[in-house]
Amino acid sequence: MTATGRRFFSAETLGDLVPWSCASVAIVASVALGTAPAGVQLWPWLVSIALFGLPHGACDHLVAARIGGDYRSERTTIAAAFFPLYLAGGGAMMLLWIASPAVALGLFLGLTAWHWGSADAVAYGGGLAAFALRSTGRGLLVVSAPLAFHPGRSWEALSSLPEIFGPATVAQTPSWLPGLAAGCLVLGLMLECLLVARDAWRLQWRRAARESVELVLLLVLFYLVSPVAAVGVYFLAWHAWKHTLRTGALLDPEKAGRLPALVAAYHGRALPLTLVSVVALTALTLAVGWESPQKLTAVYLVLLSALTVPHSVVVTAWDYRSRLARYRSRSLPDR
Repeated sequence: MTATGRRFFSAETLGDLVPWSCASVAIVASVALGTAPAGVQLWPWLVSIALFGLPHGACDHLVAARIGGDYRSERTTIAAAFFPLYLAGGGAMMLLWIASPAVALGLFLGLTAWHWGSADAVAYGGGLAAFALRSTGRGLLVVSAPLAFHPGRSWEALSSLPEIFGPATVAQTPSWLPGLAAGCLVLGLMLECLLVARDAWRLQWRRAARESVELVLLLVLFYLVSPVAAVGVYFLAWHAWKHTLRTGALLDPEKAGRLPALVAAYHGRALPLTLVSVVALTALTLAVGWESPQKLTAVYLVLLSALTVPHSVVVTAWDYRSRLARYRSRSLPDR
């Protein structure tokens, strides 16, 4: 492969190009063809079961081994500590869905906002304050924009999750939802615009331009595309894609410049636990029943919520360790 080809297929180039392109395609398709049929809106979610989405957290045990410094035996970390804690976190979330679906839904949205926001914020670097502000701003934007722009359709999708475990407690869109979502969206935008202005003031034009492009793309995506499809595109082609590249570079740094090899190696490592998750999804689906693709997607989202609890803990610990290591490296005196 030529030097130009290697640069094109690098994680640095395609890391942004793929999510930006997928969001643009979804926007153009929505404008040109109108609102997609309900079944088509679920395609990103169904694809994510096998590609990027469900697998993107299936190497958490290896990440824990790397950041924990256990290079001698990853199996020791898995058997002794990781899986019991992982199952405990996910199991607690599943019990919460059964005991109090409304609380579980609120916790899922809040945790998702932080996890997705911080995952996007990592790519921008900066200090701890900037990371916290960007994580909060981006998370509020991604979670609240669909609710602010399409409160009725968004609530219809969200209310299908508690319905898995019993009748819906609130069938109609709550009157307070649009205002709350709009307020969170405005707050998220203010935080992100503040950081863009700060970067521009410091003449960090590339970072300011990158964040501006992403803000516009995400706002247009969530405004023009139906909420189920828009969030599905974001989850599959933005969040899970970027996390796969980041984790793949940690586990196989020698493949970081060869993206096809990196992605293939990552999915190979993730295959065993992805299959375990698919078995869990199948069991949960059989337990609660499914009458439509929409019901299957709701069951899948409930499973994702359970996996998000321990997954976000691992990723947050990874972010903390990475920033702590950078801080210590700057603090070391010159010798």
